[in-house]
This record gives sequence, structure tokens and C-alpha cells, in this order.
Amino acid sequence: MSRLEKMKAWLQTAPALSDTDTDIMVDYTDDVPGSAGLFPSGTQEVSRTRDVLGNVRLVCRDTFAVYLRWPYFPDSETLQTSEEVLEQLADWIREQSAARTAPVFGDDPIPESITVGQGRLWGAEDGSSVYSITVTLTYIQIHEGGYNPWLI
Repeated sequence: MSRLEKMKAWLQTAPALSDTDTDIMVDYTDDVPGSAGLFPSGTQEVSRTRDVLGNVRLVCRDTFAVYLRWPYFPDSETLQTSEEVLEQLADWIREQSAARTAPVFGDDPIPESITVGQGRLWGAEDGSSVYSITVTLTYIQIHEGGYNPWLI
């Protein structure tokens, strides 16, 4: 399972998203209130180290934007706004990462982390509002063997 598929499946289990009308979509969000979208921004190699056996250890970072379209109820005190739902999602992601109950995405689970960036309101119209948060996954990839610089 790819990191994107694993991230999508994991976010789908978030209690804050239990009321969404559809599965989380990738690279798309419906105009229907209650829909959510996951937008990957790619992988960045943060650092690379090689040991004497030629093993390569990469620190990588994947960034995702999570968009949530939620019914907009500006005068209601009983129904949740998209901002509240996104706050609950961000708290759940932080708790899962801190408790190490989030899925493992890389080859070494110990230094792995999932962080949440600042939320942003994209707009409120047609009875719904759209918010987004950035989710950043930092993980380790290990590539064994290969070139050994000490044997040349």
C-alpha cells in the first residue's frame, strides 16, 4: 500500500470525519457539504546518510493538504462548523502521532512523526464553508547494500 493510500485510509478512521458523506477523495473535493479531499504535494528528501556497508538512510517528508467542505451554520450553536471539525481532526492527528498509534509509513518507526500545519478558510458560500489543514509526514527510508566507499 502506498503512503498516499495509507494516509487516506488512516484519515478516514478519524472520529472528526465520521460524518462525512463520502470517502476522502484524492486530488478532488465535491461541492457537497460533508465531503473531504486529500491533496498530496510530493516527497522531499531532507537528508541522506551512508554507512560503511553502503546502506543509505533517507529522511523524507511528504506533505498533504486536507480540505473539508462542511455545512455552514453561522447562527447555530448546536451544529459543528468546519473549523471545529478541522480542529478536532488536527487534535486527533497530533494525539495519534504522539501516542505512536498512527500507521508506520517508513522503515524505522521510532523517529517518525506526523505534524499538522495551520488551518485556513478558503471560503464560505452556498451553505457550506471550505477549510484546509496541512499534514506533514516525516519518515525514514532505508536502502540496503550497494556502493561501499571504503572498498575502493
